[in-house]
Amino acid sequence: MSSQVELPDQPEQTDEVGEFIERLADEIEYYDGSERRTEARRRVVVPVMVMPVDDNFERTGNAFQAVTRDVSTSGISLLSTQDIDAEYLAVFLKTLSGRELIVVIHVCRHDYIGVYYDIAGTFVHTLKVDKKALRRPLPTRAELASDLSG
Repeated sequence: MSSQVELPDQPEQTDEVGEFIERLADEIEYYDGSERRTEARRRVVVPVMVMPVDDNFERTGNAFQAVTRDVSTSGISLLSTQDIDAEYLAVFLKTLSGRELIVVIHVCRHDYIGVYYDIAGTFVHTLKVDKKALRRPLPTRAELASDLSG
């Protein structure tokens, strides 16, 4: 009698996974150093897509999934199984009502905790989502500056 379990090729995304991650986030100790945020943190646990970008907001790596852990008006904390080597990340957010936003964060903390990476960053820019634009690279800082000046 074999005790092997066959795993599906692609894991199913279920509410059970979200609930598990939320419980996990509750159990993990928060950063216990001095508080850097001036605004209150709100526990928000939702799946997001994340893409490494450089300081010109140009894509530098493949997108991956993460789960938000908490958010304030100045920054966000994420849990991911993906290790990163990027100073900036584009985070694709979506509300339950369907509003979408891309925020670029400057990574200020990246810690390995168990099998997860705790990634925290401060918001440096927000972009409204254009469905057609998602197929193109993100605009660079120079392109954003020219849009504002011209």
